[in-house]
Amino acid sequence: MTATPTAPTPTEPTQTTPTSNPPDATKISEYEIYLGVPTLLSLQKPVADRTHRDELLFQVVHQVEELWMKLIQDDLENAIAHLDADRVIDSFPYLKRVTETERLMLMQLRLIETMTPHSYIAVRRGLGQGSGQESPGFNAMLRIAPALGTALDGVLARAGTTALAIHQEPERQPLLLQLTEHVLDFDELFQAFRYHHVMLVKRIIGAGTPSLKGKPTELLERSMRAPFYPELWQLRESMFADFVRGASLKAY
Repeated sequence: MTATPTAPTPTEPTQTTPTSNPPDATKISEYEIYLGVPTLLSLQKPVADRTHRDELLFQVVHQVEELWMKLIQDDLENAIAHLDADRVIDSFPYLKRVTETERLMLMQLRLIETMTPHSYIAVRRGLGQGSGQESPGFNAMLRIAPALGTALDGVLARAGTTALAIHQEPERQPLLLQLTEHVLDFDELFQAFRYHHVMLVKRIIGAGTPSLKGKPTELLERSMRAPFYPELWQLRESMFADFVRGASLKAY
């Protein structure tokens, strides 16, 4: 007698062993470690401690400005080192980056302009006696700017020329011409930042309100009128001193 075949016994699905552990949400990534993100994001007041909802905006913008000014200081130091060694062209990337960073600083001030005087009154209470005049980054830029002027003067002296002579005959030393213009760009944008800052102060607290250090807006405006490199501005006046309306222009 032939045995009747029986149906195969169904088997249970095979259980796969995971080859890796699921991501741990509490584990800090290498990206965060490298940038110090946990520390960075802990530098702003928590919600419960803020004097106003705009205080986060105020802190973030000013903290970022300090970082940009730290970068500017480092780039200027590198540019000066190249100029002192007469590596003029090697200073250009640093000087160009300085001006681009200054433009970012200018644009960021517009974020503060979104604050109303009413909201700033609340934020100002949290400042205590703190003032933007104590900014370490801003004061560092004030200290290093003259060193850039000294480095420029040294390059010109060793080349046996002056900024005015270079501009009068720009085709003779185009590299030095570019250098003087890069230095002037830094000066111009720094003065523009100062001007925008004064206008921001006027917009938020008014022209006659003293700062937390008791210095009125007029003092800020007075310092704004002093460029870092007056000789680079005055040479323009020298070049146009003999200009007569209607006369044919000398081809420089």
